[in-house]
Amino acid sequence: MNFPKVLIFSFLLGGLLSLPLFSQAQKMEMNAANEEAKTEMRNALNIMGHDMPKYAQHVMKAYELDPNMPMAMCFMTVLTQADKKKSMEMAKKFTDYEGELNDGEQVFSTMMSHWGDTTYIASNDAKELLELYPEDAGLHVLLGFIFMDDKMTDKAIAAFDKAIELDDLPGAYNMKAFAYMDKGEMDNAKSSLEAYIKRMPNHPNPYDSMGDFYMAQKDYKNAYEQYTKASSMEGAFPESAEKAKKAKELMEP
Repeated sequence: MNFPKVLIFSFLLGGLLSLPLFSQAQKMEMNAANEEAKTEMRNALNIMGHDMPKYAQHVMKAYELDPNMPMAMCFMTVLTQADKKKSMEMAKKFTDYEGELNDGEQVFSTMMSHWGDTTYIASNDAKELLELYPEDAGLHVLLGFIFMDDKMTDKAIAAFDKAIELDDLPGAYNMKAFAYMDKGEMDNAKSSLEAYIKRMPNHPNPYDSMGDFYMAQKDYKNAYEQYTKASSMEGAFPESAEKAKKAKELMEP
């Protein structure tokens, strides 16, 4: 699974606007002066959780095209978090924004007002988003992330199952597998990853995740094979090759 372990905000910000996560009636609109910026944001969100480098490129392009686009500012806060000063400045720019915000953007603004506060409980605001978009599969995935972060694994699995029920999201299978791994239910974890591979057979991330599964079981041979497959595919993450090297080293006596 190749996406950074950033604060839970990154997942809350990631799913809500993504095109595959909404029907047209449910999708939260984004305020922007530049239509191309909106397109860049949606392109980014369409691949979030699967191809983070390209995701970041799209977000940065959206911000470049419209530096006053609320959601671009919001996502840039997350992307720049390695530079605390820059990230906090971006969060403040968003929360100080005086233009029009829709209901969903207002919730995100509230969340950004707590950026950097490690005691902040994001689930309260996530519930408000769920009230705005009760049938949104992506939001249930995001709630699953929150539950995992809070070590509420059973609730996380239930949230991922709801996302699958609503829209059969491939990423929900991926994250459900890791939730099962947290519980030590390895057979269920493997079944979820096999379903993920079935839905995205030409993407490297499912195979990378399966490699993580085998690594967790100290099955270094199968882990090596899965990481190697992931690293050989189009759009492969550099981390997959690094993981394959590590697995190979662990295979050797």
